[in-house]
Amino acid sequence: MKRNKQWNVNKALALASLFHFLHCAGKACVVPFLTIYFRQLGLTAPFVGIIMGTKYFISLVCAPFWSYCARRHNMRRVLVLGSLLSSIGAGLLLTLISPVDKEAGYKFCNGSMQTGHSLADGGTTVKKVDFEKNNIAHTTSPTTTYISSRVIVTTKQASVTFPRLNLTGVSVAHRTEWSRSTVAREISLASAYTSRSTSKKAHHRFDSKPSQIVPDAESSGKGRSLLPADGQKRAKKGISSGSGSNQLVQRNIGLDNDSRNKQKMHDQSLEPSSLKILDIQHQTFVLILLTVSLWELLASTLEWVADDGLYDYLDFVDSVDRYGKQWIWGSLGTAVAACSVGIFVDRLNCFLNAHTSRTAVHFYSYAVVITLALLVGVFYPNHTPKKSGPVNRTVKGLYLIGSDGRAILYAVTVFVTGAVGSTVNNFLFWQIQNNGGTETYMGISVAIAVIAEILLFVFKEKMLRSLSLPGVVGLGLFSLAAQFLYYSFLWTSWAVLPIQILNAFSNGALWWAVHAQSADLATPGMERTLHKVFHGLSFGLGASSGSFASGFIVDNFNLAILYQSCSAVAVLWTLVFLAIQSRIPRQKRLNYSRLLAADTSDMSDSEDEPDKDWLVKALKNDDFL
Repeated sequence: MKRNKQWNVNKALALASLFHFLHCAGKACVVPFLTIYFRQLGLTAPFVGIIMGTKYFISLVCAPFWSYCARRHNMRRVLVLGSLLSSIGAGLLLTLISPVDKEAGYKFCNGSMQTGHSLADGGTTVKKVDFEKNNIAHTTSPTTTYISSRVIVTTKQASVTFPRLNLTGVSVAHRTEWSRSTVAREISLASAYTSRSTSKKAHHRFDSKPSQIVPDAESSGKGRSLLPADGQKRAKKGISSGSGSNQLVQRNIGLDNDSRNKQKMHDQSLEPSSLKILDIQHQTFVLILLTVSLWELLASTLEWVADDGLYDYLDFVDSVDRYGKQWIWGSLGTAVAACSVGIFVDRLNCFLNAHTSRTAVHFYSYAVVITLALLVGVFYPNHTPKKSGPVNRTVKGLYLIGSDGRAILYAVTVFVTGAVGSTVNNFLFWQIQNNGGTETYMGISVAIAVIAEILLFVFKEKMLRSLSLPGVVGLGLFSLAAQFLYYSFLWTSWAVLPIQILNAFSNGALWWAVHAQSADLATPGMERTLHKVFHGLSFGLGASSGSFASGFIVDNFNLAILYQSCSAVAVLWTLVFLAIQSRIPRQKRLNYSRLLAADTSDMSDSEDEPDKDWLVKALKNDDFL
């Protein structure tokens, strides 16, 4: 008792809880919104999938490595503080990367993205949004009139006329690319024909009234050709085919149709603007990939090292039974930060200044909150044992899982849930954006999911006893499948909020069952290691694999197909899990750590009721090894 007062365990646990609250709050400010930021920078779904998959894989590899180095060299506090400080700088580096298209910041700003149909890349069709170019007219008489299905360009050296464009129903990304490449191509073609013209006389100028303009039959459904009604027949005589659907109309001008002119026209029609945009997109992708990899390499140090330090501290002061409650404070921090930053960012203008999008506020908030966590981390409870075991605990944990049939089944289960669950972390907010949702709905959806887990935690023990571990896992998998199916049919942005309640079963209850299974499997001192192995299989290996695959699925199909596929996989594995687990014999080991942490009420001193003693029950049970 004196030792506990001397070490002040309550104060140490309060500091640890505050640290977890701030650290999880800092992550919640930016991590759930990362893919939204990547989309705003102009990255496609495959690029986003590769970046997020790389992030999960780096965490899987680096977290055990940093934990081993910190324990071996007794540098836990230094690594924790260094990780916090360096991750701030690495996170802010992302705000310095320029977008592929500077207009991208307006695409999904302040609800300007209206509800539409999903495109192959996860985008949407814009409705009731007009993208217009101001009319540019000169009074000089043009010599050549160049007509396409969308735009008319009349030129005499610098003379150009653009009608007002209304691209309703065209996606924003395709609209911007078309407006740049098409107009530049048509201007260059018109200029080329002007320079190649053999006639040096004055040419007749179209000066018709709007009532004289009739639609061209060949451009019906695509646009309207601005030709005078009385000049249709004569104009058709001067039409020669260009690339695609482009056509050139010249009056009283002889065209040079030799092979050199055709080759020149073809070369000029291949405007390299799309290739240039593609190069910029790949450059942006590489920069983001390197920055995120560096960020994860530095940030992955923290969780395992801090957790090991706290556990060893509580073990040293004989208070291990109080370990494990800090996750509640971390979840509260996630809920508060995600909801708050989402609402705050929506209240800002689309751009803070000429070059900074409001999305950068997520990274600034992350830097501020992590700085507070850094100050608390100076006093974080930590203890490093003088002696460390000669056997690598991670390898031993993998051996324990591989030697038990039920453990293997649970390992495959968490891998599957991690793979399909990564699609929620990566592309659910894309689906919300496609339905006109703002970051307020995104933040609230994260808060509802986390709070639902906390509320269900009150009934954890009762649920595990009444449904059994396989029953809880089956319930969690079915809830996950229902969520995916619901996501595929989202009809409006707020509709995502009610279904988030099922996260209490699909994530919370499922992982409680997995932890209970690992507790049955663990030998003395290996329970935490098994927890980490299961989490690595799910949020590391599984999430990485799912991210790589889901990006290409979204690119080739759409988000609805992705979530329907994930729902089908979850249902199928639920049936397989329930069918196989009943045929695998249960092998339960005695967990001596429970004996040390047991309350006095769990032990029976009465000789009249020996059956109530858990040790007697264990010795009578043939299933125990």
